Amino acid sequence: MTGQVIITDYLVEQIQRQVTHRGMQLQSLDREDVVAYLKMNLHWRITDVSPCGATSPRSKTLLVSSDH
Repeated sequence: MTGQVIITDYLVEQIQRQVTHRGMQLQSLDREDVVAYLKMNLHWRITDVSPCGATSPRSKTLLVSSDH
């Protein structure tokens, strides 16, 4: 099972609006800035939306990658 969520537009908006989350403001899309921002502010969960529940073993890992 795979999926992806594109967050670039959201990050650009945070920079343009100078939004502060948890005492941190994203300064740029530079890798160092984004990684630090996401470590502080990214939260995720996996939800099973199949009608009969999970049909395969639950994943114990989550791979997050960047096409930078």
